[in-house]
Amino acid sequence: MPGLVVYKRRWTVGSDDCLIPAAILAAVHIVWLAILTFILSTSSLAVEEECQVRYWEQLVGYITIWSGSVVLEVCMVMVSLKGTVADDKPRDPMTTLIYIKQGLLCIELAWVCYSSVWLATYLPSSELCSLSYKHKSVMVGLVVCSMVLVVILIIFTWCAWDKAGKDWLKLKKYQQSAQLNTGRLDRERSKKSGVAPRNWRHRKVRRAYQSSWNRRCKLFFCCSFGQSRKIKRSFAEIAPLLSEFFRDLDVVPTDVLVGLLLLRKRQHSLKQKAIIENIDDFPSSVKVTPKTRYLSLNNLEELSLL
Repeated sequence: MPGLVVYKRRWTVGSDDCLIPAAILAAVHIVWLAILTFILSTSSLAVEEECQVRYWEQLVGYITIWSGSVVLEVCMVMVSLKGTVADDKPRDPMTTLIYIKQGLLCIELAWVCYSSVWLATYLPSSELCSLSYKHKSVMVGLVVCSMVLVVILIIFTWCAWDKAGKDWLKLKKYQQSAQLNTGRLDRERSKKSGVAPRNWRHRKVRRAYQSSWNRRCKLFFCCSFGQSRKIKRSFAEIAPLLSEFFRDLDVVPTDVLVGLLLLRKRQHSLKQKAIIENIDDFPSSVKVTPKTRYLSLNNLEELSLL
């Protein structure tokens, strides 16, 4: 699927990869909205105490912000489910939803800072605030949960960062403009040869993507990198091949990972099918089915059954 284009650069996630993060955020926010609504409906407010007035203002603020966040996250989930792997046109509104979500996130961060100031003022002292420990714990939970969600979003953004995303987008725009300005003969030669003319933009994007794929190989196969130098050299040779293969293909790493998993599943099913259809051609050491059991010659109980 094509990579998501946000802030004039390409990212290493597709528009349908936002499904799981949006669903998790929506679930967390719905749980907190239920808790805050229950607290507001069952507790009373002392208007003469500034501490409690500020406390209720914060609860109402969180309910307002997270209500808008839930609506937005549900829309993101619904948009992520539209279209197919090749057809991402129905998911075009995802970019607008991401911009709106980041605006709400900035408002939420400002509100978290306001809550942190309230906690620094009234949490250590019990004379200035007569609120019970339960209400103060709720405020601590709100601040901690909000900061954890922000950290998770920052990690997700870091994982989706494409080092060559900006250069790749510039290269695509350059190729589109070059195709419009190139003569008919040059276009026919390019189509026949299958190779477009290279320039410094191609080389810059190729080097950036080679470095990016090298980092992805280290991340995906981190357990294998510590074994030997031969394996490291092998992955160092694989990274340029992957970068060259996917240079003109607008795909994201999750597509490659899912493709490898589907290929492994297909190979396993073909192997099982070949074993069942040609059972006489296989030695006894090959399992016919996953539940196949073998006779242990060292076990007297099993030998006695013969």
